[in-house]
Amino acid sequence: MFPKRLPALTLFVALAVIPTCALRAQWVQTNNNVLGGGVVFALLVSGTNLFAGTDDGGVYLSTNNGTSWMAASAGMLPYSFVSSFAVSGKNLFAGTIGGVYLSTDNGANWTAVNSGLPTNHSVLTLAVIGTNLFAGTDGFGGVYLSTNSGTSWKKDTTGMGAQNVEAFVVIGMNIFAGTDDGGVYLSTDSGANWTAVNSGLPTNAGVLALAVIGTNLFAGTDGFGVYLSTNNGTSWAAASTGLTGQGALQVSSVATRGTNLFAGTNNHDGSPVFLSTDNGTSWTATSTGLNSDVQSLALMDTNLFAGTFSEGIWRLPLSDLNNSSVSSLPSLSTTSLASYPNPFSHSTQITFTSQTAEYAEVSIVNQLGVEVARLFSGELGAGEHSFEWGNPTGLPDGTYECLVRMNGLVETLPIVLIH
Repeated sequence: MFPKRLPALTLFVALAVIPTCALRAQWVQTNNNVLGGGVVFALLVSGTNLFAGTDDGGVYLSTNNGTSWMAASAGMLPYSFVSSFAVSGKNLFAGTIGGVYLSTDNGANWTAVNSGLPTNHSVLTLAVIGTNLFAGTDGFGGVYLSTNSGTSWKKDTTGMGAQNVEAFVVIGMNIFAGTDDGGVYLSTDSGANWTAVNSGLPTNAGVLALAVIGTNLFAGTDGFGVYLSTNNGTSWAAASTGLTGQGALQVSSVATRGTNLFAGTNNHDGSPVFLSTDNGTSWTATSTGLNSDVQSLALMDTNLFAGTFSEGIWRLPLSDLNNSSVSSLPSLSTTSLASYPNPFSHSTQITFTSQTAEYAEVSIVNQLGVEVARLFSGELGAGEHSFEWGNPTGLPDGTYECLVRMNGLVETLPIVLIH
């Protein structure tokens, strides 16, 4: 069964505010005919890599902000239909019509990890909480959970019943699931139990995309626009003023940066991408040059990427959204990243502060840029954070870099190892 819309799992970070001014934006197609006219259902930013999941070509990878793309599907079935991505440490997961695939080498090779998943259901969306990996399926298959990086799976739908699960989003230890015609469900116990949280949503609303800004939870729906909850889904209110045009209320993807919320729609009367800077109170069309239905969105460095239904991948410089210097985005922070002791011999504590709850990666690389340790990848709450790099056995003395990445933006800190 093919879902009517396959969402991308999006992982986003708060780092910039885009002023509400006249928008004069120009999209440019990036895929250089590599992707042909295929559908791009999923986009994922992981460090400096941008991954694209397509409807019949598997996975593609760009390491240079979409300037060029290469196939990255070795080990997948031919013509794999890739609908979603998730990252956990060095593990990259892809949800497909044929189940879940795992890559531990940035997409160079993939292995099927499907034991316990039903063969008659496609995986539409993926999410990670700690060591738990969740898969949302079609064909009324509901949610499946793996606690061992996909080696085995079990059904995880108590309280949800039979649902097509189109989207996930994680807030702390809470996971929300957007379903095809059952609205939104919430689990506070790693998926053991689910509760419908739909008050205020249209009856039988299909929720195609979910996103978070601070304590605000947004749902992109199939035909009803965007809805907002400020209380963990207990109640919802419409937040779609300005989403105008044929198909603009079918919101297939959402992406956030700071207080900026982007919505990818099926608008056929102009721009399919809209921007809200006031938590969905109002929306403004952001673009010219792009007329295809937008299936996925991702923010990386100073660019917004859109995966479309028939025209591959498009890129929009954020500076084009305004005449001012929007492209001069700050890094994660300017002063907060630190380590002690530094230099160190046995272990050092790395600390920094994040302003909001966001997805982050904390890693150590050598002077050649090769990752030698991954300290963390996942959702971080707002506030101070601390990670230990300890017992670096087998590594030579010298200077290493700690990288803290959030949605393609990065802060670095030199750390000296002396045994």
